[in-house]
Amino acid sequence: MWPRRAALRGELADRLDEMRRAHAAGDLTALMAADRAFHAAVVEAAGNEILAELYHRLRDRQLRMGEAGFRLSPGWAEVALAEHAGQLAALDGDDPAVWRDAVAGHIDSAATMLGTLR
Repeated sequence: MWPRRAALRGELADRLDEMRRAHAAGDLTALMAADRAFHAAVVEAAGNEILAELYHRLRDRQLRMGEAGFRLSPGWAEVALAEHAGQLAALDGDDPAVWRDAVAGHIDSAATMLGTLR
């Protein structure tokens, strides 16, 4: 059993629900805030205080960039929701490699999306 998995799974499920509600309401600001909270929960669960502090310092920039990404990349919100659901599902299994692959895939997708905005 991975340390902190149950707590992380509950937190991510809550944030994913917030993202879905915000998306359904067309509220990109709330969608981005929930997305960022989803990511923050993952960073904090890693237990690296230095990384978590750095991540939180970038909060305002992440919110601005993320909301712009949702606005300028049609379909990105649906991709992010699906990939976050995949990460959540990976926590239900017993193979940490499935989790790592889900996270890595999401990072790759986000990098591709952000690269198209340049």
